[in-house]
Amino acid sequence: MSNSIGKHIVGTTAFFMLVLSLVIRMINGSQGIISPEDLLNIVSVETSIFVASIIIGLKKWLGSLLKITVVFVIMFCLYMFGQLLLMSINCLSTPFLDGKFSYTECIDSIMDVHTYLAFFLLGLTFAKTYRGHLEYVPDKKGVKVGYWVLVLSLPFYILVVGEKLMFVILYGYASLYQDVSLDAIPSGYKILSYFFMSGVFFLFFSSERKSRDEKIGITLLIIHCALSLAMGYRAQTMTPILLLLYGLQVKRMNFERRKTGLGKGMLFMMAICAFLVLFIFPAVRESRNEGGLSTMSADEIFTNNAIFETVHDMGKSLQTHVYTKQLVPEKYPYRYGYTYLMNLTTAMPNLFWSRHPAEVYGSLGKWLTKIVNYDFYAFGGALGYSCVAEAYINFGYIGIILIAFIFGFTLLSVENKVEYYNSPIMYASLCIVSMYLVSYSRGEFADLVRGFFWYMLIPRLMYKYIRK
Repeated sequence: MSNSIGKHIVGTTAFFMLVLSLVIRMINGSQGIISPEDLLNIVSVETSIFVASIIIGLKKWLGSLLKITVVFVIMFCLYMFGQLLLMSINCLSTPFLDGKFSYTECIDSIMDVHTYLAFFLLGLTFAKTYRGHLEYVPDKKGVKVGYWVLVLSLPFYILVVGEKLMFVILYGYASLYQDVSLDAIPSGYKILSYFFMSGVFFLFFSSERKSRDEKIGITLLIIHCALSLAMGYRAQTMTPILLLLYGLQVKRMNFERRKTGLGKGMLFMMAICAFLVLFIFPAVRESRNEGGLSTMSADEIFTNNAIFETVHDMGKSLQTHVYTKQLVPEKYPYRYGYTYLMNLTTAMPNLFWSRHPAEVYGSLGKWLTKIVNYDFYAFGGALGYSCVAEAYINFGYIGIILIAFIFGFTLLSVENKVEYYNSPIMYASLCIVSMYLVSYSRGEFADLVRGFFWYMLIPRLMYKYIRK
C-alpha cells in the first residue's frame, strides 16, 4: 500500500511542479506584480517543499533512500537547488549565485530545472517493474575478475594517485587541472587507473557476506576515499561511500534476510558520511588552493565547521544553465544532438587523433568556461556543466522535457531489472556506472559513456570469458 501512496506522491508533486513553474514564469515575465527578489524568496520556499515531498514520496515508493535512483535525485537537488534550500531557511551567506545574474534570469533558469525534474519524475512513474526477485548467489568467478582487474590496474593507480598527491601538496588543488600536471601523467595511465574501482565493486558484490574478500574490497574502497579526500576531491570521496552503503544494504537484505533496520557497519559508514559533510568538506573547501586537506592542522579542520558551505558550493552548479541560456540561442545555435554524438566517441580510446574529438567538440564545460571566464579557463579551471543545460543546448525546451522523461524511465527500469535478477555482477555493473551517474547533475554525457563502455563493459566481458 505504501508503494502506491509513494508513487502517487511523486506523480502529484511532478504535476504541481509543472503547474507552478508555468505560473511563476508568467509572474516573472510581468512587470509590477511582484518584485523579482521577493519572487525568488517565494521560489526558494516552494522548491524546498517540493524537494521534501519528492524525497518522502520516493522513500515510501521504493522502500529506501539507499537506491541509485533516489541518490541521484537527492544529489540533483543539492547541485541544482542547493543555494535555494539555504535561502529558504535564511542561511545563504552570499548573494544568490554570488550576484552574477539578475533575479529574473535566475528564476527563469530555476523553472527550467523544475520542468526537467518534473518530467524526470514522471519518467520514473512509467518505468518497467518486476515482481519478486531471483536468489542472490555469491560468484567466485566474479571475485576472480575483481582480483584480476585490481592487479592490472593497481600499478597505474599507485602511479597516478602518487603524482596527483605530489602536485596537490606542492602546488595546491588547482594544479591538477593545469597543463604541467596533465602532461606529467599520460592519459593512458589515468584511464587504466580508473579500473581500480571496477575491480573493487566486482570483488565486493561477488564475495560472501563478511568474508575475507568482502573485507578486502571494503578496505580498498575506504583507502581510495581517503586518498581522494587528501587531494581535495569531495564528490569522488562521497560517491563511493554512498555506493558502499547501497551495497551493504543489498547484501544485508539477501544474506541476513532483513528488510528493515540498519547494521552496525552501515551506521558506522553513515556516521563517517555525516562527519565528512559537517566538518571535513568545509575544511577541504578552504584548503583547496593551499595544498589540500593533507596540509591542514587538526585545529583548522575542527574549527571550520560551517556546515552549510558544502551545500552552498554544490548549489553553484545552477550557474552553468543560467550562462547557457544567456548564450543560446542568441549568440550560439542549438547543437541538435551534436554534443551527445561527439561524446559517444569517448567509447573509443584516443588512438587516431592528437586530441580526442569529444574533448575538442563535445566538452561543454570547457566551452562555457572559456567564454564566460577565460582567465579561470587559462588557469586550468572549469565551471563544470549540468544535465539540464546539456539537454537545453542540444534541443531547447523540447530537450528538457523529452530527455528528462527518457532518462527517468530508463534509470528506474534498469535498477528494477538489476534488483529482479539480484545478481552480484549486475549490482557491481550498476555501481560502476553510478560512480559517474551520481554526479551527472553537474557533469556531461561523456562521463557516462566512458563509465559504461570502459569501466563497466570491459570487466563484464572478462567475466563472460571466464564463465565460458
